[in-house]
Amino acid sequence: MKPLTVITSAGTIFASPAELVPVMAEDGTFQDRFVTEREALVGRIGRFRGEHVKIGLDEIVSSLYRLVPDYVEARRYCFERAHDGYETTKLRRDIVRALYALDAGLFEEEERGSEALEDRIFRREGADFSQNTLARLKGYVSERLEGMPIAHDRETYANWISGGTIHPDDLEAAVGVAEALHSDELYRRAVEIRRAASQDSKAGNGYFMLTGIHRVASRRLAAPKGEGAGVHRERQQQSQGSRVFPQFPEWYGALVEELRPRIEEGIVDAVIHDIRVADTQVVHSEVRDTAAGPRLARGLMTFSDDGERDEGGRTALPEACGKCLMLTAELWGIMSITFWFPWQWIK
Repeated sequence: MKPLTVITSAGTIFASPAELVPVMAEDGTFQDRFVTEREALVGRIGRFRGEHVKIGLDEIVSSLYRLVPDYVEARRYCFERAHDGYETTKLRRDIVRALYALDAGLFEEEERGSEALEDRIFRREGADFSQNTLARLKGYVSERLEGMPIAHDRETYANWISGGTIHPDDLEAAVGVAEALHSDELYRRAVEIRRAASQDSKAGNGYFMLTGIHRVASRRLAAPKGEGAGVHRERQQQSQGSRVFPQFPEWYGALVEELRPRIEEGIVDAVIHDIRVADTQVVHSEVRDTAAGPRLARGLMTFSDDGERDEGGRTALPEACGKCLMLTAELWGIMSITFWFPWQWIK
């Protein structure tokens, strides 16, 4: 059988049909599935190993699920998980549904209808709205908010619609957008978050609990070869963290111990967007030296990081690049180096 191309949120992998992919279950554990089981893999989180890879929050979700009390509940407050395991931010879900209710003509014909719309909201099997649709959606939001104090630039709206933001850090804008788009779900959540911020009751709100956990976890991620950078960042973030966690959380020690080998070995979790038959010429010319034994034990993958997803921040979901074999990584914020590197399934 021909090699396969596995497109993930972290890049593109070439793999043999005999490969086993560790896939995350709802409880955060991993189960092996053959890479040929496309329907069982697309939309799920798989685990991979690489070299010189910068690990971000999106790549350690499984650890947070298992080690951090209340993480599942906090995540459910901000994310919608469908019955088949696909997940998206509630912000994306609410805005897209509201826009469809206001003007279905903003969407392409094949994107219309409840099933087609939901498939694209959750990106089932790699489906998404066309670039033309996304341009119309952000333009429509921009026009409805034009001249209002809560207005932002179109790229900010595009980030909300794409799922790159958990919740706008402009809390007044979140409420205003919900009102302008007539989204009851978004309005209820936005008001709750704004109230929690104004009454200094963040510890009881799922959004602030989630982003608080992410901040604490990111302290370890900031120090890939020891605690130096992490401790420095910890001092900078102590004031924010203390508002959600009155004292240093007990789970942090266990998280540090689990992440240490993952960070040092470059183990990441990435969403599998699609699996296709690989271009044979590309595979032969670019990964012929990675074969080991009777099967393709290693593939090649590119990975980049656009920054952490946090309060109003962007999520690290790099564009897949099937034919690029080089990785430019920023090391400790000091310098950037380009690597050629192999990628393999975690066994």
